[in-house]
Amino acid sequence: MKSRRVTIATCMALMLIACTDLRTIVEPTVDGIEPVEPTTTATADCGPDPNDPTPGPVDEPCNPGTGGGGGDPLPRTLQTIQNLAECRSGTDSDGDGLSDKCEYEVAWAFSPAMMVHPNDNVSRDEYYVVMPGAGNSIMIFYAFGYHRDNGIPLCSACPEWLGGSHVGDSEFIVMEISPARGSDNEWGLVYAYLSAHRGRSTDSSVLAGGWNMETDGDGRPVVWVSDGKHANYISQSACDGGAANFDSCDNNTESTRFWVDRKGNLGQINHRKYRSCRVPSRNRGLSRTECFWDSGTFYGWQKPRGGGAGAYSGFLSAFDFDKARATVHG
Repeated sequence: MKSRRVTIATCMALMLIACTDLRTIVEPTVDGIEPVEPTTTATADCGPDPNDPTPGPVDEPCNPGTGGGGGDPLPRTLQTIQNLAECRSGTDSDGDGLSDKCEYEVAWAFSPAMMVHPNDNVSRDEYYVVMPGAGNSIMIFYAFGYHRDNGIPLCSACPEWLGGSHVGDSEFIVMEISPARGSDNEWGLVYAYLSAHRGRSTDSSVLAGGWNMETDGDGRPVVWVSDGKHANYISQSACDGGAANFDSCDNNTESTRFWVDRKGNLGQINHRKYRSCRVPSRNRGLSRTECFWDSGTFYGWQKPRGGGAGAYSGFLSAFDFDKARATVHG
């Protein structure tokens, strides 16, 4: 276990990591379906080199390009929809060729289990986008929407630009899903892009094959969420080596899951569920609204102060969610 001692001098090395601060873990129940406690199954350790925290090229083992070898997609079964033909049948409110029912079931089936520190404040409002990708693939953008970045543990009082806490934390995950084939009804997670301080000097984001993902007892993909900073990692060891060794998942013993409900679907940029910059929080104590499709600093539904977090619109655009077909290679 690495030392977590953080001083002001240490903070000086952090330069522009994203942060947060909240203290309740919410385990959602979605449409009467109870979450399953994650019992993680370790697979190949796949994450950033602690000596080189920038993302590697897509041909590295942890970042396989489309069609470039690897293993089998991580399998999941949808609640009622069995194949792509059924996915394209029914009411399609955002006009992207995928029915509303399909978008909900795909987002729910692959929503990640999250391993978090029991004292980390992970209060959030999750939203998502589901749309076609290349060929018959389906793309999902999971926007975690943390209310705060709590800062690096023991250094949350440091100035924001040195790794201290601030309002809003816009981490996300992008998944490429392959539709079911044959009679097994198994859909597959082909690739997952896990954001970890994307665009910052300590960017440890990674593109991983579904076969490299850990799973919980329900077969759901698992991500490890760094204590305080909420960066996403494929394993505990990858987390402990992330952000130039400043991220940690040493004591991440609590589990929760990305909340998926129908109201969380953002639709498409030209067929939005919510008006521009009018996306609400489910927390009754947070009356402000946020931007997702439109440019604007993300403040976590709180009064703007400090630097806030990166705009979700930029991340959505980077992965072509503002176009006809999205991609996992952002």
